[in-house]
Amino acid sequence: MVFLKGLLKRYPLLYQHARRLYTRLQVWRGMDYIPRTIVRGPLKGCVLYGRKRIVYTERFWAGSYECELLAFLQELTAADAVVYDIGANIGYHTLLFAKCACQGTVFAFEPLEEARRVLERNLVGNNVRNVAVIGKAIAAQSGSVVMGRNLYCDQAAMAWADDAHLTFTCDAVNIDDFIAAGHPAPTLLKIDVEGAEVDVLAGAAECLAKYRPLIVCEIHGHWAADQVFDLLHKAGYRLYNIEQDLREINSAVEMPTRMEEGHILAWHQQGVQLPKSVVERVSA
Repeated sequence: MVFLKGLLKRYPLLYQHARRLYTRLQVWRGMDYIPRTIVRGPLKGCVLYGRKRIVYTERFWAGSYECELLAFLQELTAADAVVYDIGANIGYHTLLFAKCACQGTVFAFEPLEEARRVLERNLVGNNVRNVAVIGKAIAAQSGSVVMGRNLYCDQAAMAWADDAHLTFTCDAVNIDDFIAAGHPAPTLLKIDVEGAEVDVLAGAAECLAKYRPLIVCEIHGHWAADQVFDLLHKAGYRLYNIEQDLREINSAVEMPTRMEEGHILAWHQQGVQLPKSVVERVSA
């Protein structure tokens, strides 16, 4: 196998086609996903199909992945919430939103077909009925986008399209157009799009101005941090670092730039209101 891989690498175009074929083979084999029951945390008792080869899958099953963020999302999500889970992947966070927004609706956006199939399997396996899966990317403009995909963690991102990843083209919609098409406006946006945070928010200008949803966002890189801070600050939002006791972020340099530094909460005082327990913490 190693010899064959080395031989194929001498011919880049052939190697790329071989990788695509291997990926498709993995898809039809189920991509090595197996079901296990999550043993602790807010999702305890949920069945999750996960891929053992991915380093964080064991943490999914153990209930230890982003446990502080999950606890906060559980606190933040109202029973009648309309959640846009942007970058849903296989549905770890989607399952939590579905559980919390038991009287509401969750729109799970996942453009990568392989991950979306597992997401749907996880929803069926847990008898979830309040989630609509949307096989489109969220972008600044509706139409189509080119995305790069990572074979080793089954993720895709617009920001990876120029890197040495396999690429694919998929349908895209911006948030304003999605709402204009008749879908309910979000009360909560969760954004995890591996560097395309600005694109998502740029396509939600009307939504932010009119509905002012709560926003939970993972930031990827200094450029994205600067742009997101500027965009949300101009829209009248106040920003907080979730994993740092909701410390208020007053400048772009205070923004987290990777998951390990925290996720941001964006809140507009004239928009969707925070739970009282969260208000007490941001006002402390």
